[in-house]
Amino acid sequence: MMHRTQDSDSRARSREIAKARYKALLEENGGVLTEAEAATRLDSSLAEIRQRAIAGTVIAIRGEDGQFSYPAYQFAEQGLIDGVDEVLSRLSTNGHLPTTRFLLTHDADLGGLTRLEALADESLRPLVFRSADQFGEQGAS
Repeated sequence: MMHRTQDSDSRARSREIAKARYKALLEENGGVLTEAEAATRLDSSLAEIRQRAIAGTVIAIRGEDGQFSYPAYQFAEQGLIDGVDEVLSRLSTNGHLPTTRFLLTHDADLGGLTRLEALADESLRPLVFRSADQFGEQGAS
């Protein structure tokens, strides 16, 4: 019986560590925007930004209170960073964690840039898009 409790404690600690790392990654990349801030950046209403969150056309994190927050790294001063919408439409996942990892991982094929940074270079965008198309296929049968 003690073994099962230790396993549960270990898993809980691992989850807490992973949450803290994810939160730090978000903070290192601009933090998160509130729903109102994201709606302003997208020149949208609150209802429209919520619809986009649910549809997966913008990266959103649903809090325990049911409210959404939006990773700031995906936004330009106005709108999304060029190419982010295309990446989101191509990814085989719409979860905020794998999407964040995908966009913020440094890629040797992109000269060590993150995929998000590579979107700024029009010549690298097709490589990012191809990578998004292939994301998740490794485990597919």
